[in-house]
Amino acid sequence: MQSVNDLILARGAIALPPMPVELIPDIIKPFWCHVHELGIPTYRHTSESKYCKIEEIQAGREWRVCFEDMDEEAAKKPDWDYDEPKLHVIRTNDELLITLLRYGGWGYSDIYYGETLLWSEAGGFWDRHVGETEVVGTGIEPPPDGPAPDPVGLAKYLPYMVVGGVFVGMMAVAAKKK
Repeated sequence: MQSVNDLILARGAIALPPMPVELIPDIIKPFWCHVHELGIPTYRHTSESKYCKIEEIQAGREWRVCFEDMDEEAAKKPDWDYDEPKLHVIRTNDELLITLLRYGGWGYSDIYYGETLLWSEAGGFWDRHVGETEVVGTGIEPPPDGPAPDPVGLAKYLPYMVVGGVFVGMMAVAAKKK
């Protein structure tokens, strides 16, 4: 399934800009890749750089993390297609399921989550590791879904609330009389 951004690009329109750094979820920030140039890890592109675009698919649970392999600082004109690599990330409790969806181009990269190497020399002519999924622990607790309010459970506190309300009311009346 293509993202909205991919469909826009296919029709020749301008792509949506990358997610502003201040909006990148903490759980996504540890992603980075080491792009290889002539077989040597050369450029380090992080999730907080202009060389990464993050698309939130489901709030707090699912993302697409897409990197650009070319680097302006190294006199390589980026094509800004953000598909070297393109990762699909799903959060399940305290783990991330990370799938290497695509690696466009002929180069390759080492892909990391923090200090954990997910794939070494991903991509390349043979699309090495494309379609594979890795699981990593995040160390970050997921936001609680929270149970629905239980009116029956709250009813057991009703007598205390009534007595407390009457007591506070009597104190207010006594204070006014003084």
